[in-house]
Amino acid sequence: MDWKQLSLVDRDLIPYLRKKFPSPKYDPELTNDELANLLAIQHGREEAITSIAQLISLQRKGNKNG
Repeated sequence: MDWKQLSLVDRDLIPYLRKKFPSPKYDPELTNDELANLLAIQHGREEAITSIAQLISLQRKGNKNG
């Protein structure tokens, strides 16, 4: 799917997602497996947020040219 075919994404979504899904805080009671799972989930969230930010950037550039 071409990014131009997607609905415009509100740029306020990025700050909202970063606030909703902050970086995990250290918890000494977590096991190594729990910590690894938590960090893996956070990494996935960060990748998704970065992808959305790139999409917004492309849409903004496309709107200026179109």
